[in-house]
Amino acid sequence: MTRMEGHNNHMTQSVRNLRRWLGNVVALGVTLVAAVVTSAPVHAQSMEKLPNDVLLFPAVVTGANGELAPMTPEVQQTQEIVTEAVRTYLAKAGIVPVVYTKRLPSIQRAVDEGLGVKPEDATKGPGDDPRLAKRFAEIVGATEYIVISVDSYAYDPQTRRATYNLTLIRSGADGTSLGTSAEKAVGESPADVSASRQEGSAVARAAEAAAEKSILNVYPQAAVIMNPPKMVVEKKKARSRLPFLIPAAAIGSFLLIPR
Repeated sequence: MTRMEGHNNHMTQSVRNLRRWLGNVVALGVTLVAAVVTSAPVHAQSMEKLPNDVLLFPAVVTGANGELAPMTPEVQQTQEIVTEAVRTYLAKAGIVPVVYTKRLPSIQRAVDEGLGVKPEDATKGPGDDPRLAKRFAEIVGATEYIVISVDSYAYDPQTRRATYNLTLIRSGADGTSLGTSAEKAVGESPADVSASRQEGSAVARAAEAAAEKSILNVYPQAAVIMNPPKMVVEKKKARSRLPFLIPAAAIGSFLLIPR
């Protein structure tokens, strides 16, 4: 065999080795792409922006006859417990409200300067007067406000059970309705709670579930915060790698054919 033939054989073998190496690289690359495609995670949907300037009015309690309940210690306790439950679930949703009180600096200034707010109105709050609610929201600088109603309130000491209808009305600062919710609230105090605290315990238990549902009703976009979904990798039906491997095999075979 001449030197030229030996040189040609060496070159042919080098080309074959190069083609074999390139074929393996192509096949490996296509296989990796197929694996990545079949294991893509599921991403959560984007969430609508929640407000950050919300005025929350304390609950207004009415009796079974529909009339405003007199502000007894028990009624005041119910008002405070329900208002706090709503405030707590708003915070869990990422909304930190300002709870209305006549002691808010902006309200005190409006009363002192005679800016359309009477002292008695500031003391009792808006009640069921939308005009006052809107005015208070404007004074405080809120973008929206929530009115809470505890309707048909009743407590039975024999069964240690509190029942009422929890109503939330969400409105824009201009008075536009943004959402309403009405949830039945029922709570029963444990027997081992002292008698003096049983009514408050029953009210709190009733408010727990009703307040959470009410917030989700008026702020449905808050569901992903209050009840975040678990990160789940989508399980897809295993795809055949054959469509990916056929081109790779073809390319590899082409590169391995002796030239």
